[in-house]
Amino acid sequence: MTRPIYVYWLYDETCVDPQTDGYIGITINFKRRMNAHRCSGKFPNFQIMVLYEGSRDEARQIEFGLRSRWNIGWNKAPGGAECSSAAWNRGRPMSPEHKAKMIASKKGKKLGPCSQETKIKIGLANKGKTRKPYTMEEKMKQSETAKRTMAKNRELYGWSHSPESVKKMIQSRKNRPKVMWITDDVKSKQIPISDPMPDGWRQGRPHFKSLASCLTL
Repeated sequence: MTRPIYVYWLYDETCVDPQTDGYIGITINFKRRMNAHRCSGKFPNFQIMVLYEGSRDEARQIEFGLRSRWNIGWNKAPGGAECSSAAWNRGRPMSPEHKAKMIASKKGKKLGPCSQETKIKIGLANKGKTRKPYTMEEKMKQSETAKRTMAKNRELYGWSHSPESVKKMIQSRKNRPKVMWITDDVKSKQIPISDPMPDGWRQGRPHFKSLASCLTL
């Protein structure tokens, strides 16, 4: 089953013609795309009109016909590209000055995983920050949403585990050894519960006081 593609027009009281006014967009998930527009705040108090619902190729042609060049209405880029995958600046060459600025901004920046000192600083910066626990109503709502999403994906894409896969997953969980966290107050790791405790280590995770003392060394 092929999902339809939508071509839509966002407009307000100042807009008259879809060819010259407002915003023309294309999406495969109409509800999610409209929510994204509302959350962005770029187009306040807009109204919605669906111009086309059908195949991908036809939708691209319609969008390109309405937005064939840069800066038409509220659109910054031309239309007709892949749904939700084309960057706004695709096909625009960068000037030498722009390239030089990008290169200069990346000079001196280290790539790769964070150092131990950086990890400690991040941990100290997040100390005391707690997230408000979810209420039972919120948990139930999240659970129902996840169930609906999985059911929809199974229907659209045939996602389901075979009985053999289910048996294998259950057996792998049964055979999984029980582990515990241990720490030497600098780093932490997991070991099987049946293993002896190494010298200088204790059960648990590092404390922030220990991290702070390591940072000052």
